Amino acid sequence: MKRPFWKKYKFTVFVLILIFSVLTLNHYKHSVTLTQPSYRELTDPFMDDRQKEIREAGCLFSLSLGKIERICQYDYSPDKLQGIFWKEKEFNKRLVLTFDDGPNMSLMDWENGQSSVTAAILDTLSSRGLTGVFFINGKNLESGSAGEEKDLRDLLNRMILEGNMIGNHSYHHYNLARGIFSDGIEDYQDIKAEFDTTQAALDRILGYHYPLILIRPPYAEPGRTDVLDHVLKDNGQYLISLQFDSYDYAYTEEGYWQPDRLLSHVKKLILPAQGGVLLMHDHEISVSLLKNILDDQDIRSCIEIVDMSEILFEKYQNQSNK
Repeated sequence: MKRPFWKKYKFTVFVLILIFSVLTLNHYKHSVTLTQPSYRELTDPFMDDRQKEIREAGCLFSLSLGKIERICQYDYSPDKLQGIFWKEKEFNKRLVLTFDDGPNMSLMDWENGQSSVTAAILDTLSSRGLTGVFFINGKNLESGSAGEEKDLRDLLNRMILEGNMIGNHSYHHYNLARGIFSDGIEDYQDIKAEFDTTQAALDRILGYHYPLILIRPPYAEPGRTDVLDHVLKDNGQYLISLQFDSYDYAYTEEGYWQPDRLLSHVKKLILPAQGGVLLMHDHEISVSLLKNILDDQDIRSCIEIVDMSEILFEKYQNQSNK
């Protein structure tokens, strides 16, 4: 009586399965390291309570939150504002992607169906193993129903789990250097409230505390004042300015700033430079512009796109260790 085929070759089958498993594991490890800086090891004791808190909220502790937590541990002098400033030039041909005014839950045609604008940006980044910083407005976290709130929560958790960081862009998107904030009365408290209210709105949606330690005021440098700087210093927060403005907000269907012209504008800015922070927005046109930037051969050949934490790590963690 002949032995069954599978018994006759069971050792060979076992070896083939083992080889396939090893190759799959290696591929998985590689795909993860594309989006996560290798120096971010989540082994610190202070992480234990945070991981428990987040698990109890029904979420996963992510390397993104680990990056934020570590930035919170850097030495911060109350006498000197810390962050990335618009006159900085030491980026060694590295580019950081940032997106203002989100999250944008408006639907757009995307791939084989529809997607929210912010989700389409996340798709574009994750498909290339890249991350960005999303500077959100607190007013965009207000939802009209339980279903909308769940969609927001899912989007924000996805943003975090895929390695992106979330920053604070104020609640209302007022120009903090003008209007009600320039009367000289209660300016400090009013500006602080814009950021504190956004923090509270995010924590309510997530169900756990995500420190919004990265700050970009509306209108970036023109929206910055001495009072705002004092607010950030007093609260140990980092001002994240920009070196390059994509002008994606200037796009109109019949206007001057068409997609090709936007890409040409961005290339003229970043190719001669030594790298820096690029400002984009959670706008529909920004999705196609982002794809064009990431797929452009001239940019890919001379600019490396990196995570914001890498730049802050070099600037402040090394300083903390001295």
